Amino acid sequence: MARFMVVLIASLVVSACATRAAYDEIVFSWLGSTEESLVASWGYPEKFYEKGDLRVLIYDSSNTVTWIDPVYVPPYYPSPPLDGAAAGYPYVSPYPHTNPYATPTTTTTTYWCTTTFRIEKNIIVSAKTNGNACRA
Repeated sequence: MARFMVVLIASLVVSACATRAAYDEIVFSWLGSTEESLVASWGYPEKFYEKGDLRVLIYDSSNTVTWIDPVYVPPYYPSPPLDGAAAGYPYVSPYPHTNPYATPTTTTTTYWCTTTFRIEKNIIVSAKTNGNACRA
Protein backbone atom coordinates (compact mmCIF):
# COMPACT_ATOMS: atom_id res chain seq x y z
CA MET A 1 0.00 0.00 0.00
CA ALA A 2 2.90 2.33 0.68
CA ARG A 3 3.97 2.05 -2.96
CA PHE A 4 0.40 2.85 -4.08
CA MET A 5 0.41 5.95 -1.83
CA VAL A 6 3.74 7.12 -3.26
CA VAL A 7 2.41 6.70 -6.79
CA LEU A 8 -0.81 8.52 -5.91
CA ILE A 9 0.97 11.44 -4.22
CA ALA A 10 3.44 11.68 -7.10
CA SER A 11 0.50 11.78 -9.47
CA LEU A 12 -0.94 14.71 -7.49
CA VAL A 13 2.30 16.61 -7.97
CA VAL A 14 2.16 16.21 -11.74
CA SER A 15 -1.62 16.49 -11.90
CA ALA A 16 -1.39 19.01 -14.72
CA CYS A 17 -0.54 16.06 -16.97
CA ALA A 18 -2.52 13.44 -15.08
CA THR A 19 -6.12 12.61 -15.93
CA ARG A 20 -8.99 10.67 -14.45
CA ALA A 21 -9.33 8.73 -17.71
CA ALA A 22 -5.74 7.50 -17.45
CA TYR A 23 -6.31 6.33 -13.86
CA ASP A 24 -9.54 4.56 -14.83
CA GLU A 25 -7.71 2.86 -17.70
CA ILE A 26 -5.11 1.50 -15.27
CA VAL A 27 -7.79 0.33 -12.81
CA PHE A 28 -9.98 -1.30 -15.47
CA SER A 29 -6.97 -3.06 -17.01
CA TRP A 30 -7.10 -5.33 -13.94
CA LEU A 31 -10.45 -6.83 -14.98
CA GLY A 32 -9.99 -10.54 -15.55
CA SER A 33 -6.81 -10.69 -13.45
CA THR A 34 -6.46 -12.66 -10.23
CA GLU A 35 -6.73 -11.24 -6.75
CA GLU A 36 -3.22 -12.44 -5.96
CA SER A 37 -1.71 -10.48 -8.85
CA LEU A 38 -3.55 -7.31 -7.80
CA VAL A 39 -2.41 -7.59 -4.18
CA ALA A 40 1.14 -8.38 -5.32
CA SER A 41 1.15 -5.13 -7.34
CA TRP A 42 -0.94 -2.74 -5.20
CA GLY A 43 -0.29 -4.19 -1.75
CA TYR A 44 -2.91 -5.11 0.82
CA PRO A 45 -6.14 -3.09 0.70
CA GLU A 46 -7.28 -0.83 3.54
CA LYS A 47 -10.60 -2.71 3.73
CA PHE A 48 -12.12 -5.88 2.36
CA TYR A 49 -15.46 -7.62 2.61
CA GLU A 50 -16.12 -11.28 1.98
CA LYS A 51 -19.27 -13.33 1.52
CA GLY A 52 -19.01 -16.78 -0.03
CA ASP A 53 -17.11 -16.55 -3.31
CA LEU A 54 -17.52 -12.75 -3.43
CA ARG A 55 -14.78 -10.45 -2.12
CA VAL A 56 -14.56 -6.67 -2.31
CA LEU A 57 -11.16 -5.00 -1.94
CA ILE A 58 -11.09 -1.27 -1.17
CA TYR A 59 -7.99 0.88 -1.61
CA ASP A 60 -8.25 4.32 0.01
CA SER A 61 -5.82 7.19 -0.10
CA SER A 62 -6.07 10.81 1.00
CA ASN A 63 -3.84 13.83 1.42
CA THR A 64 -4.79 17.10 3.11
CA VAL A 65 -2.99 20.25 2.00
CA THR A 66 -3.16 23.70 3.62
CA TRP A 67 -1.71 26.83 2.04
CA ILE A 68 -1.88 30.60 2.39
CA ASP A 69 -4.11 32.10 -0.28
CA PRO A 70 -2.41 34.63 -2.54
CA VAL A 71 -4.85 37.53 -2.37
CA TYR A 72 -4.25 40.73 -4.29
CA VAL A 73 -4.24 43.78 -2.06
CA PRO A 74 -3.65 47.24 -3.57
CA PRO A 75 -0.19 48.68 -2.81
CA TYR A 76 0.14 50.11 0.66
CA TYR A 77 1.37 53.70 0.84
CA PRO A 78 2.12 54.86 4.41
CA SER A 79 3.34 58.36 5.18
CA PRO A 80 6.58 59.42 3.46
CA PRO A 81 9.77 58.99 5.47
CA LEU A 82 10.35 61.75 8.02
CA ASP A 83 13.80 62.61 6.65
CA GLY A 84 12.17 64.24 3.61
CA ALA A 85 14.33 62.32 1.15
CA ALA A 86 11.23 61.26 -0.75
CA ALA A 87 9.30 64.50 -0.29
CA GLY A 88 6.61 64.80 -2.91
CA TYR A 89 6.69 61.11 -3.85
CA PRO A 90 4.47 58.38 -2.42
CA TYR A 91 6.22 55.80 -0.33
CA VAL A 92 6.23 52.43 -2.09
CA SER A 93 6.37 49.37 0.09
CA PRO A 94 9.29 47.03 -0.59
CA TYR A 95 6.64 44.30 -0.76
CA PRO A 96 4.39 45.33 -3.64
CA HIS A 97 0.74 44.37 -3.57
CA THR A 98 0.77 43.55 0.13
CA ASN A 99 -0.74 45.21 3.13
CA PRO A 100 0.99 44.63 6.46
CA TYR A 101 -2.36 45.01 8.24
CA ALA A 102 -4.16 42.42 6.10
CA THR A 103 -4.99 39.12 7.77
CA PRO A 104 -3.78 36.18 5.70
CA THR A 105 -6.33 33.53 4.81
CA THR A 106 -5.67 29.85 4.39
CA THR A 107 -7.32 27.13 2.38
CA THR A 108 -7.35 23.47 3.31
CA THR A 109 -8.21 20.89 0.68
CA THR A 110 -8.37 17.12 1.03
CA TYR A 111 -7.50 15.09 -2.04
CA TRP A 112 -8.85 11.53 -1.90
CA CYS A 113 -9.34 8.47 -4.03
CA THR A 114 -11.21 5.25 -3.31
CA THR A 115 -10.74 2.33 -5.68
CA THR A 116 -12.96 -0.73 -5.26
CA PHE A 117 -12.44 -4.12 -6.88
CA ARG A 118 -15.14 -6.82 -6.88
CA ILE A 119 -13.74 -10.33 -7.02
CA GLU A 120 -15.65 -13.54 -7.72
CA LYS A 121 -13.92 -16.91 -7.56
CA ASN A 122 -10.51 -15.21 -7.36
CA ILE A 123 -11.06 -13.18 -10.59
CA ILE A 124 -11.59 -9.40 -10.69
CA VAL A 125 -14.99 -8.90 -12.33
CA SER A 126 -15.60 -5.18 -11.76
CA ALA A 127 -13.90 -2.03 -10.52
CA LYS A 128 -15.00 1.43 -9.45
CA THR A 129 -13.16 4.65 -8.68
CA ASN A 130 -14.39 7.64 -6.69
CA GLY A 131 -12.70 10.84 -5.52
CA ASN A 132 -11.02 14.03 -6.63
CA ALA A 133 -7.49 12.58 -6.74
CA CYS A 134 -8.02 9.49 -8.90
CA ARG A 135 -5.51 10.50 -11.56
CA ALA A 136 -2.57 8.91 -13.30
